[in-house]
Amino acid sequence: MRDQVLKILGKISGADVENFEDLDVDLFESRILDSLGMVEMMVAIEKELGIQIQPTEVERAEIATPNKLIAFLENRKQPGFNS
Repeated sequence: MRDQVLKILGKISGADVENFEDLDVDLFESRILDSLGMVEMMVAIEKELGIQIQPTEVERAEIATPNKLIAFLENRKQPGFNS
């Protein structure tokens, strides 16, 4: 899932995936994502990974870094998760 998430982030932000070597970089403070990018990312995650996330279901802090986003998505993908 890590590589898929980084690919999505790269497509949305236009940033080179190699810039994601630090998976604890804050995506918003570093201006990799903004509020529109966050919505685009959620749409891409649903389309490419089959995980639906509504903007009202997640706090920005929960997905502020690539590591947090990956952990959040892995948790959502677990059997028995109810949204």
